Amino acid sequence: MNDKRILFSNAGTSREESVFNSLNTIKDTLNPTDNDIVVITESARPLASSALIKSVTLSVNGYDGALPIIPIKDTVYESPDKINIDSVPERDFLF
Repeated sequence: MNDKRILFSNAGTSREESVFNSLNTIKDTLNPTDNDIVVITESARPLASSALIKSVTLSVNGYDGALPIIPIKDTVYESPDKINIDSVPERDFLF
């Protein structure tokens, strides 16, 4: 792969550390300016559409960052004791 805009960095022990490592790789490799936009995706959601990425990058103007808010499709169960289901939250309010 010869696209210098695509970089790889070392994974961390947490998502936060992985993002930190990625930002340091970008800083050390590309010398970004305040006008550059960094897009980070994760392997848990590898199929982000180009339309979603474009929407997020357009939304960041005037802000420090942006992220997509996508309604969930899965059913979520709430179980504080990890044995019994206490409730099933309404999906309309979960993203």
